[in-house]
Amino acid sequence: GVQPNQVGDVRGLVEKLDAAFRAIRPAIVPAVDLSDLPKRLAEADGGAFVEVVTLRDEAYRQIKPRIYDLPGTKFQSDKLDLAPTREFARALLGSVDPAQADDLTAHPEKYLAGDLVGHGGLQGRYDDRLRGLPGLTVLIKRPGEDGTLVPTDTEVFHRDPQPGQPLKTTLDVAVQNAADDALRAEKRRSALVAVRISDGAVLAAANGPGPAGENLAFNSQVPPGSTFKMVSALGLLDRGAVKPDTTVDCDKTFTVDGRSFKNSDNFALGAVPFRTDFAKSCNTAFAALAPKLGGDGLAVAGRSL
Repeated sequence: GVQPNQVGDVRGLVEKLDAAFRAIRPAIVPAVDLSDLPKRLAEADGGAFVEVVTLRDEAYRQIKPRIYDLPGTKFQSDKLDLAPTREFARALLGSVDPAQADDLTAHPEKYLAGDLVGHGGLQGRYDDRLRGLPGLTVLIKRPGEDGTLVPTDTEVFHRDPQPGQPLKTTLDVAVQNAADDALRAEKRRSALVAVRISDGAVLAAANGPGPAGENLAFNSQVPPGSTFKMVSALGLLDRGAVKPDTTVDCDKTFTVDGRSFKNSDNFALGAVPFRTDFAKSCNTAFAALAPKLGGDGLAVAGRSL
């Protein structure tokens, strides 16, 4: 945080903090937004602690030498329950943050300034369940000698605080970390979902670029035929009809019984390994491999899933 009355050059401070935050690796997503910091410093009491960002210890230590001695910077340490990494299933799980102005305006009966509130994902969807209920006591007040109301010892209602109830997911830490790692450097809009075949449990749900962006893993719309390439590929591999490195042509078009099939945007890859046909979702390659599945291959593979 920053103490306003110890800052002489606000613009310079913001520039140095911004450069430091951007140097953290892996990068903080979304990036720390400092655009309103000058306004918040100007409006705050001189000796106040104006919060800037909460950083994990490993991120803070990367930039401590750059920010610790900057005029006005103040540091508070605390222990919080956190996911294994900042990006861990971020779009699915959401985040827990201090109540924002929108929260206080929309639910004045529920939140007070300083309360922790779930935002986005499961944290937001199940906030009431996860946060529990505060305690509540109602006491009778009576007019005092000066006419002001004074609490008495008469208690007419009492409710003990109720702890939040846990929410269980099927995420596997190792699989989720691997999924996040696979998309960490991806610049294109992307998603990865890992499902355990035996019971349908979702083991990982990752998104790119940036874990806090679009939750494409759950909200994107994908052509069902391309989704079913999972089944086709499993059937082909289980039968030994192809191996991941078997060369399978990905032509611009492929004709079956007089009907011509093409790829999205009419792309062609030429002679490439089957793993590439699968990764690029090449329709013509899969159409050419269809006879290798046999009459019941697709149904058998589908039932196994």
